[in-house]
Amino acid sequence: MNIIQLFEILQIDKDKTLQFTTDEIIRIEKQVNVEKKINPEIDVNVAANLIEALKNYPNEFHFISNNRILYNFFSKAELPRDKFQRQNIEVSTENVKHFISLFLMEDIDLFFDQKMAQNKFEDMHLFLDNKVYFPEDVLFKLNKKAFSKIDFALHSLSVVSADLSKILYIKQSSFYQFLSHFNSIEMDEKLKLLLNRIVDMYNINKKSEFAGTSMVSMYFYKAFDEDFAETLKKNRDVVYSNQSSSGSSGGSKYSWKSMGIVLFILVRVLLFASRCDSNSSNSYDYNSGSGSGSGSSYPSEIVVEDKVTIDPYYTEMAHKIDSFQVFLTDYNKNEIQYLKFKDTLKTGETPYENVYKNPPEVGGLEKPITFINKTKYDVVLLENPLAYDSIKMPGRTYFIRAGSSYKLRDVSDQLKRVFNFYVGNKLASFVTNSNHVFVKRNSMMEPRFTELAPNCKAILAVDYKFFDGNVSITEKNSEINITCDQVMQIVDSKKKF
Repeated sequence: MNIIQLFEILQIDKDKTLQFTTDEIIRIEKQVNVEKKINPEIDVNVAANLIEALKNYPNEFHFISNNRILYNFFSKAELPRDKFQRQNIEVSTENVKHFISLFLMEDIDLFFDQKMAQNKFEDMHLFLDNKVYFPEDVLFKLNKKAFSKIDFALHSLSVVSADLSKILYIKQSSFYQFLSHFNSIEMDEKLKLLLNRIVDMYNINKKSEFAGTSMVSMYFYKAFDEDFAETLKKNRDVVYSNQSSSGSSGGSKYSWKSMGIVLFILVRVLLFASRCDSNSSNSYDYNSGSGSGSGSSYPSEIVVEDKVTIDPYYTEMAHKIDSFQVFLTDYNKNEIQYLKFKDTLKTGETPYENVYKNPPEVGGLEKPITFINKTKYDVVLLENPLAYDSIKMPGRTYFIRAGSSYKLRDVSDQLKRVFNFYVGNKLASFVTNSNHVFVKRNSMMEPRFTELAPNCKAILAVDYKFFDGNVSITEKNSEINITCDQVMQIVDSKKKF
């Protein structure tokens, strides 16, 4: 409880706060003491602070009590507009800040901490309309948290196994309205990085709802730089145009618009700046954040690329996953040496730590997937997230012993992924003369089955999509079958085993 809440509980006429005499304040103090006996929730310090505020800060108290947003916030009431005077008194904003810092800081800090954790940016955006009265410490901490939200989104978009449901807030227009309260050159630069990631996602898959909605919502950010604001508008318009054209029969009718998504990639801007004449009056130093002259810090023309270049990180990881499958199945048994069996591995554990690195479990699925191994073989389940909804990337692995089952619980429904099955017996670390080498941290080779199931290589090559239900791994006439009692999709039906 704070002093405004206590003031509201006491039902004191807030229009008379400027007229309280010494005798009236003494009467209020007695009323507070009576209320403390009735209501144990009233803190002694809050009661004392209310009297001090009425005695020594009548103007600031009256100003807040006649500001509908501030008063309703601190009092936890929802009084209509007609309960407030049309004209408020003039009080120095610095005095109001000081008053809030003395008596009401905890409430503001708690509000922003809770709303930030809940990603309720609309509530914060509306309350920040009064930020001119907030102490600088509040705004400084909130600004840092705003940057942290962007950094978390950037990190999540760069880690292919990340749960995108944790950054759904970047699809909300209210998130960018909230950020607009702290717009600056630094905020613009950070959002350019985020825009870069989202545009890459959109250019790979024009039907990505996540990327399209994010770019439309980003338009609501009031950019510090006018050129960046224009870029956000153009991107929004391109998404709208593509959405309105998606039902037409001719794909080429709007392909040039799709490719015209403006790429404000900070790295490219840096490259451009480094090539500029250092004596140019329109140059801008991106390292120091300072510029000279009155010209724009961006290239005068935006170059539209005819070819989308995928980040080398993804192409490298795609090569790794292919090479790892070769490592698992294409080895010469006659070359095996330094054999060491992995007999103690339990169902659910991961055998690998090189390409596949299992993160800790994060929570439960509403519709978990249970993998039931009914064969005489052990199975290594390979879970591969799809970056940008289309690029297969190595994610996590789970060992499932013959005759046992494993329930996958902790992956969000938002994460699109495919599964592969590596089937065999007698898992062991060993060395061959192959050029495909994957070593664990302890210098041991990543384990492989020394006895592969029939057509193991072909089985491993098939990509499966499961959405929920029970997945059965069965064996009939030396043939491995993968079936699901719910929805199942074989990504490449031409691959048979």
